[in-house]
Amino acid sequence: MRGLLARSWPILALSAVLLGALWLLATVTPRVDPSDDRSCLRANRGGTKALADLCRRSRPALRPLALRQPLTDLSKVGDVLLILHPRTALSATEVKAVLAWVGAGGRLVLGDSGMPDLGNPMATSGGLGGLYQKLHVQRSMGDSTPKTLAPEPSSPLARDVTAVSLSGWGRVHVLDGAKSHAVVHLRAPDGPVIMSLSHGAGEVYVIADTSFLSNGLINKADNVVLAADLLYTLSHGKVYFDEYHHGFGGPGVSTLPVEQQNGLAWAMLATVVATVLYFSGKLWRFGAPVPAFDPQRRSVLEYVTAMGDLYRRAGAHAAALQLLRRAFLQRLALAAGLSPRAGPQVIAAAVARRYGAVGEEVLALEQRSAQLLATGQVTAAELVRLTAAMAATEQRLRRGSHPSASRQR
Repeated sequence: MRGLLARSWPILALSAVLLGALWLLATVTPRVDPSDDRSCLRANRGGTKALADLCRRSRPALRPLALRQPLTDLSKVGDVLLILHPRTALSATEVKAVLAWVGAGGRLVLGDSGMPDLGNPMATSGGLGGLYQKLHVQRSMGDSTPKTLAPEPSSPLARDVTAVSLSGWGRVHVLDGAKSHAVVHLRAPDGPVIMSLSHGAGEVYVIADTSFLSNGLINKADNVVLAADLLYTLSHGKVYFDEYHHGFGGPGVSTLPVEQQNGLAWAMLATVVATVLYFSGKLWRFGAPVPAFDPQRRSVLEYVTAMGDLYRRAGAHAAALQLLRRAFLQRLALAAGLSPRAGPQVIAAAVARRYGAVGEEVLALEQRSAQLLATGQVTAAELVRLTAAMAATEQRLRRGSHPSASRQR
């Protein structure tokens, strides 16, 4: 087990680093997503998180609150309610509850994306269709949108606003403006963009193009001033954002959209499962043990034979004799207790003292080899003869001391 952990520490380290990176991404990166709606919890271009931050930083400050439950009970909502480009449609019960709340004195802001319906459900007004019908409001698409629009001089929102930057084509019309006391606050050449109307004791602002409230455009022209004037005109200290119809239902605090809330958890789970599977494969054997691969090695005899054949084919008898003579003297020096670098005379004398007459044979073989190397006349027959003589001399040394060695000592 200790050996397995020692070999597998890179896998453990990599898994730990990956889990740490995922946790870091979950804690320090902004909660962004590519969807285009007006949720105050989203930091993408279409969200309204900057608008919520504007409420907190304004003086006097406004308190933004996210509603994460259906709009069936608004008794606790005592200030302005923003329903901006919902992803899902309000139910009939919710429409009835919202209208009752407005009729009792509530202040409501409704808004669409301002984009035409091109097969994209996010661009439709289906989410607010029930409210529009009850308020006798009709939404349409204009021919074009100028880069900037000036608010109506009679609008209470026009005191500090010179130009408003928009990116959509949304227009809004009231079917019975006189009955609803409708007031236009921002108008394009082909129709109103922002309109307010009364409903009972309350007030409703209908915004056909909420792009000026989005994170991507709120810092353009006088958009931030218009947003602040709108909120301060309606609010007494709190601003409620409907987030239930943006997919943030329930008491959770996650700011990721519903379809992405579990992405990080699945990634971390996949990392843990991959690590467990790796160590399961290491700790559990699924078959008979297989010996480690051992590449076939050439024998020493085969190597010597091949080298001898190579020297023979090349005609390098002198080189072969030189190698043979050097190896012969080195082995004798080790047998006599001398350094392998000792000279031939010293080696022969030491062998003579220890092994008697064998020392004379050693000296004779060494002299004969040196003579042949000096003249360069090394034939194959002479090489074989000297090789056999050296081998016979070494065999006699292995069998023990020569009888004359004792007489010399």
